[in-house]
Amino acid sequence: EKEYGVCRDKSVLMITMLREIGVPAWDAVINVSRRTDPEIPNVFFEHVIVAIEEGDGGYFYIDPTQETSRELKCHYAGDRWVLHATEEGMGLVKVPHSPAIENAGRITDLSILERDGSIAGTVILTGDGMYEEIVRTIARNAKEEQIREMWEGIVQDLYPGAELTSFEISDYESLEEPVTVQVGYDVEDYALEADPYVLFRVPAATGNFDFLSGAIIGNLAALPERQHPLMLGTTLGMRETAEVAVPAGYVVESTPDEVRYEDGPITLSIEYDYRAPGPGETTGLLSYQRDFLIDSFELSPEEYSALREAIRLAERSTGGEVILKKEAE
Repeated sequence: EKEYGVCRDKSVLMITMLREIGVPAWDAVINVSRRTDPEIPNVFFEHVIVAIEEGDGGYFYIDPTQETSRELKCHYAGDRWVLHATEEGMGLVKVPHSPAIENAGRITDLSILERDGSIAGTVILTGDGMYEEIVRTIARNAKEEQIREMWEGIVQDLYPGAELTSFEISDYESLEEPVTVQVGYDVEDYALEADPYVLFRVPAATGNFDFLSGAIIGNLAALPERQHPLMLGTTLGMRETAEVAVPAGYVVESTPDEVRYEDGPITLSIEYDYRAPGPGETTGLLSYQRDFLIDSFELSPEEYSALREAIRLAERSTGGEVILKKEAE
């Protein structure tokens, strides 16, 4: 009647169903909000998930309480120690690593820059693993109009006078496909003309569209330094790609500096590329890609400093402008 239950009851139900079809499975207790040290005796665990024995002697882990996950794999359990409740008893087992790329968001931004300085584009946001699950949870708990209003604010922050021209969200109740948000935007006088040059920022490069990573990482990384580890709870990542159609009669003179940074579990890369018009074409194509990965669910104070440095480099890059130059007639 209440449509909810505790983790141990749901895991027992799933284990019973799996064993009924001949799949060996057991309860596995795990700590979610804190690290389990295998060298220190521990009698307290916070949560129960399901361990399924695989043919190679390993285990596959499922959390039956994750109602918004479209994948069976329990991504947040990666690199954590769990205790299997087998009849014979066994020691702690470390769950295999869940790479950040498996818990990453994906943003695609396709836009057209006009000769009058206006720009119009379409943004598609989706993801995998924990990122997609968080987006789906937000969609289920908020009204569609609230989500639309949030995106109106994101677009308006892009540039004064920017307008949201379309908004669409996929069926977030269906677990058949990743939840996807698609929005259109239009901005007048976006580019600055300084004849013979035109200056503008690639909209995706501003970081506005990646609202989720920005909110999570921005809040957690507010301190200048830490004396104790930072618990993120999951690996996390983001890949942003953008293509801007450059107006006829202009070529790319320069782009912001590219970034390649890697320190421990933190990886950041930002790159630009320009393809000049081919035979029969009148417009060139400027492309942008940013990859940001945090490949650990917990960061030491030193790794936290690396995260702060990656954020600093990303923020510096967002301020950079693309410079176009008018071709000689």
